Amino acid sequence: MYLSKLSEIDLNNLSINEITHIVYGGRDEFNGKADLILLLGGRPVECEPRAVKAAEVYNESKTRYIVPTGGVLWDSPLGYLSEADQMSIYMNRNGVPDNVIIKENEAKTTKENMLYGAKCILHNLKDENIKDISIVASAFHMRRSMMLAKYYLPSYFIIHAVSAKPSFDSPDEWYKDEYRSMRVRGELKNLRKCILAGLGKDIKI
Repeated sequence: MYLSKLSEIDLNNLSINEITHIVYGGRDEFNGKADLILLLGGRPVECEPRAVKAAEVYNESKTRYIVPTGGVLWDSPLGYLSEADQMSIYMNRNGVPDNVIIKENEAKTTKENMLYGAKCILHNLKDENIKDISIVASAFHMRRSMMLAKYYLPSYFIIHAVSAKPSFDSPDEWYKDEYRSMRVRGELKNLRKCILAGLGKDIKI
């Protein structure tokens, strides 16, 4: 059985193991060096761990530039700021200098993260021979992020997955937390929509 063939009722009746396989599976985590990190925005509770993960990768000398992308304004612990601005502050606090960060403050969706992120990279770093790109996002959001990255980013980019994994976003823990359960089940439905729209390969259950 494949995800695209399931109805809304079928989705609601999937087991925890099936949902975990669909949302958290299907990719290899990258531990090498990329030219650039495309850091995807999210809700304030997600922005900090994503930014900290990007900073960790930078501090391990595994990237040259970071593009935090996300223009949605949130009332966050840092103030009323866009996702990109929030994540830039968190990265500064974790040792990433401003000259490494190139902010993208327009994107409102994951699709736009890719489109505006690519525009930002090509405009600002056209002479930097950017080829390898690591996508940094929350673990629950990574499968769809990679699907959309491979569809919307220029085909000459080599795309890698690097997940931020706070304790509340774990394949073994997501269903124990009301907020995370809501996010994971929402991601399940969004994955199905992407597949039906022809944006990525179907997922076998």
